[in-house]
This record gives sequence, structure tokens and C-alpha cells, in this order.
Amino acid sequence: MKDRRIATIIPKYGELNRLYKTIIERGFLYFDEQESITNFYRGAKDVGELELSVVELMISADKSISSVLLKSLKKEIEANRLLYLANRVFLDNLDTEKVCFAYAKRFDRQIDNQMTVVREYSKDLREVNNSLEAMAYKEHTQDEEDLLQRKYDQYKKEYEEQRAKLNNWYTLQKKAAEEALKCVTNLFSSINDLNEKISLIIEKYLIQEETVEIQEETETPSLVTYFPERLTSSLYKICNGEQFEEISEIYFHANLNLHPCEKQLRVRAKEKIRVCYLIYLLGERLSKDQREEWKDAILQQLEIDTSYYKSKYKEPVSDFPSDSNQKFAEEMANIF
Repeated sequence: MKDRRIATIIPKYGELNRLYKTIIERGFLYFDEQESITNFYRGAKDVGELELSVVELMISADKSISSVLLKSLKKEIEANRLLYLANRVFLDNLDTEKVCFAYAKRFDRQIDNQMTVVREYSKDLREVNNSLEAMAYKEHTQDEEDLLQRKYDQYKKEYEEQRAKLNNWYTLQKKAAEEALKCVTNLFSSINDLNEKISLIIEKYLIQEETVEIQEETETPSLVTYFPERLTSSLYKICNGEQFEEISEIYFHANLNLHPCEKQLRVRAKEKIRVCYLIYLLGERLSKDQREEWKDAILQQLEIDTSYYKSKYKEPVSDFPSDSNQKFAEEMANIF
């Protein structure tokens, strides 16, 4: 689906921003960084396709999810824009052609060394071959001819082996040159221009979404957010695929906050006790009025019986917890 492109470009922008900071702090550029920047630009430059992805996201996803994604993308783009503008002269004057030329020539020393070796083997082979040809014009024994032929065969084999190594270096050099040729252009300014185009698209649809939200506020109550993204994100890294079946982070956040969404959180087999302990820890962060209401709803949503919860939720911190329960309790302690 095209809307997935929005979710994938956000971490790509995050990685691009980390790359910018590293280059700026170091003061120079490596080829693999230039290659990453080039690949990013080529993958993101089709703003028409990106806008189609935004439209599809707006249509197919919950408004809370589409808003989170678009605002996250906007935030990463703004961070990239600020990094560029604060270091514009440095970034625009990075000699990307020189970096790529050095990468294309990275195997020159190995080729020169191997060429020297091949010449030596070629010289030895030529001398033996000349001796073998000259033997036809002078008296010799069959044993002498056989000995010289074996020597020729051995030299030829060794020469071909060294020649193959040289050809391999040439192949690597050709590949490096092709890779370098694709990345010679300094794209920092072009990416900043791209940022402005994408920002305009995002702003247009965020304004539309906010207008719809204002209209709907008079008809429907706003959703309560019990837990901030910072907390649910930390839990997601520990619990996704472990205590709960695989789900996207957006849906994980929505489920814990009891927001309506397309994907429901499911407890994995043999993980119900640890989930009960997690529910207890989350409940303790809420006010007394909110706690029971949220706890009853999340237990029902996760299909956990209330009596089971009350009898099991403290097992991970009991006097004699299992190794897995103890490990989980320690992970939760680091978060909470």
C-alpha cells in the first residue's frame, strides 16, 4: 500500500539527520555517507507519489494515526532544514566529486601491485616458451623436452592464476567506478528544496485534517490519552513480539490508550501473567478515578478475566519469581 511510504520515510529522515550531524561534527564526508544521501534523495524526490501516499493515508487510517505520522514527518523535515541552514556553506562546498573519485580509485594500489606480479610471471613463462620452441632446432633428449614442457605447463598455470587475480581487481574497480558515478552530485541544496515541497504537501493536509477535527469536536468528545508516546514507545520496544503479538507502534499506543483503531492488541501464549503485571504498573500511573475505569476496559479488551488479574498481577515481583518473570520485572523497573 502507498500509505506505508509515509511510515518508512520518517525513519529515513531520522537517519539522514543523524548522518548530517556526524558529517558536520567530523568536518568531512565519506563515500558511504554520500551514497546514503544520494539514495535518500532518489527515493524521496517523487513528491507526486508522496502526495498520493498522504491522500491514501488520510483515507485509510484513523485520524489520530494519520495526524501522528504527518506531524512526525514534519518534525524530521524541519530538523533537517535547520541543520542545513545552520551549516549551509560547509555542506554546499563539500567536494563530493573528489570523494567519489577517491572511491573509484580505491583499488589502484592493489592493481599496480598485482600487475607487477603478473609481469614477472609473464616474463618467466615467455622465457620457458622460447626455450621450448628453440629446442626444436637443436639436439635434445625426450626427457629434456618433457622436463621443459612440464615447467612450461606449471608456469602457465601460475601465470593464469595471477592474471585471474588481476582481472578480479579490475572487476572491483569497475564496480566502484560505476557506484561512484551515481553519487558525484552534491545534493544538500536539492534535499533542502525537496524539504520545502514535502512540507507544503504535509501542511496542506494537516490544515484540512485540523479543520475536520474542529468540526467534529462539537459532535464527539475528544479521546483521553492516558499514557504519553514516550512511555508507550519504551514499552513497545520490550513487549512487541514478546508479551504481545506483533503490531505497529502506532496501534500499540492507541490500544493502551483505549483509542479506537483497526488493529487490536493480542496477548501471546504464556505471557498473560506478565501482561497483568504491566497493566498494574500502568494503572498506578493514573489517578484513582481513571485507574479502575481504564483497568476494567483494558482487561476486557485483552480478554483477561478480572479474577485472574487479581490473583496473578504480582507474581513477577513475588518472593520466588521465575527467571522470565524476574527479567521482565527488571525491564519494567528500568522504564517505570
